Amino acid sequence: FAGSELGETLDAEKGSTVTDHQIFNAHARFWEKAYLDDMAALGVKDPDVMTRVTEYVPQIIEFVQKIVDKGLAYKGGSGSVYLDIDAFKTQGHHYRKLSPFSGDTSAADMAEGEGELAGEAAEKKNPNDFALWKSSKPGEPAWPSPWGTGRPGWH
Repeated sequence: FAGSELGETLDAEKGSTVTDHQIFNAHARFWEKAYLDDMAALGVKDPDVMTRVTEYVPQIIEFVQKIVDKGLAYKGGSGSVYLDIDAFKTQGHHYRKLSPFSGDTSAADMAEGEGELAGEAAEKKNPNDFALWKSSKPGEPAWPSPWGTGRPGWH
């Protein structure tokens, strides 16, 4: 397992060379089954439908392109695509409708979320912008897109 000393060593030495989607899928299915087994042990019924983002990447790319075409998103220097919160608001939309919100993410919110971890603040127009499409690092799942190889950027 990845948590073992051998797993950590192999990941550090060879993790960036992994490109086969079957490896990523097998890893995900292993943990998906463990989760479903845990839920069954708790008496929770299986879902009627299992939706996996990896099965919809072409549609996601198309959707992100539509957002870019509307001027609501932009490509950063790394090849990641960000939702432009200022453009979104300028076009009359409201961001974070489901939560009472002043309009900007606080430094504490950013420290808790991806904003601080991503290290991409320099390529964002606004610290509140977030990734719709992420440029993949070596060893991460990647699909070809108009912005370069990458993966869906939101959860």
